[in-house]
Amino acid sequence: MYTISIYTYWFKDNGCWYLYNAQSNFFSRVSAELISILQDREWQKCDEETIKFLLTHHVIEHTGEELDYYYTKLLRFNSVNYNPTSLGLVIAPTTACNFDCPYCFEPKKNPKVMSDDTIDKLIEFIHQHGQTKKLKVTWYGGEPLLAFTQIKKIIIRLKEEGLPEISNHRIVTNGSLITEEICDFFRIHKLHTMQITFDGVRETHDRTRCFKANRAPSFDLIYKNLHLVRKFIPECNINLRINVNKENLDDYVLLHKIIRKDFPQDPNIWIYPGLIREETQDGCSFKSSCITSTDLVDFYTYLRSRGLDEPLFPEHRQFGCMMHAKNSYIIGPEGEIYKCWNDVTCPEKVVGNISSPNRKISSLQLKYMVGASPFREECKHCGVFPVCDGPCGYYQYKNVFEGGRYNMCSALKNPENLRKALLEGYLTKITGAIND
Repeated sequence: MYTISIYTYWFKDNGCWYLYNAQSNFFSRVSAELISILQDREWQKCDEETIKFLLTHHVIEHTGEELDYYYTKLLRFNSVNYNPTSLGLVIAPTTACNFDCPYCFEPKKNPKVMSDDTIDKLIEFIHQHGQTKKLKVTWYGGEPLLAFTQIKKIIIRLKEEGLPEISNHRIVTNGSLITEEICDFFRIHKLHTMQITFDGVRETHDRTRCFKANRAPSFDLIYKNLHLVRKFIPECNINLRINVNKENLDDYVLLHKIIRKDFPQDPNIWIYPGLIREETQDGCSFKSSCITSTDLVDFYTYLRSRGLDEPLFPEHRQFGCMMHAKNSYIIGPEGEIYKCWNDVTCPEKVVGNISSPNRKISSLQLKYMVGASPFREECKHCGVFPVCDGPCGYYQYKNVFEGGRYNMCSALKNPENLRKALLEGYLTKITGAIND
């Protein structure tokens, strides 16, 4: 016997019926007759070909298999996160930064730089993960390029000691220190992705992302260095994050258009909104100025109305982050280990040190990896689970263990948002049709 999939949704708009399934991402206009059959579960009215079609697109499932997709995704999640052949390292060679951004989540503490002795311990730490076949490295800070000398030492040591080649090589930088020498190095030691952040158009950006030493503006220098990267390492993917909240939407639109005009049809430049997450004073929710997950459909609809080709149709997402992975670590300049990017420089959030290979898994690490899992009980029967990337682990932890009230659910959980997203992308994303 058959049953309606958890992920099947239908609605009527302008006299037409539409059918959607989040698991297969199938969306089509359909006949009122088919909707009636689904509503009443009168399978005997369907011919064999229609039943096969509905099963193929997961509109219906065999009775008893309703949660198979959820459990399959959970199984894959665990398989990836507990895979001993993959080692992910976010390395902060320094906590120093040449910028003085007022919203920076890192506390203003004495900056540190990774010593040669700590580099030795880092290399040994990697050696201890003897099953590693895939090594992922991201440079982070502070501003990591302030410690470019240490970055070079680490990469050269990795090669000299025959450790696995870096399969995913990334850097998160403010972009102000990029030079031809740095570009040449990252061209030779293949850098796959560089993330650079802007706070908006020049005037807005220069009010917040200015140099610590003299409050000098930084927009023009970063933009010039962006051209430098495109010239010397054109194969490197550039992720341009533009910080945005409800108060600077037009900045995002204007800068997006400027960049696309200067770099027309560049497939290696991805521009995306960095949603500013400012917390209320009690640390339990986001401020009203923040664009939260529930605002995203309206946000992207607005961007499209301003001429940006922003995706709105639902997409399949990957759950979780490095917080949940056993062999993923953020390494600070003194060899201290964190599990979340937001925790760097917070002593109370240190979960270990690279110099202690046989360390016990800390209570905080257990809470992060297991207690803050994105696979929540309410996700089991959520109709948009396949097109949701789950809650941010950091805020999930705050909700579970610190009394937080952060709403991290997908905006598509709201039926009106789902309708809007589906109909907006109907002409380009339609995956099939059942004849009226």
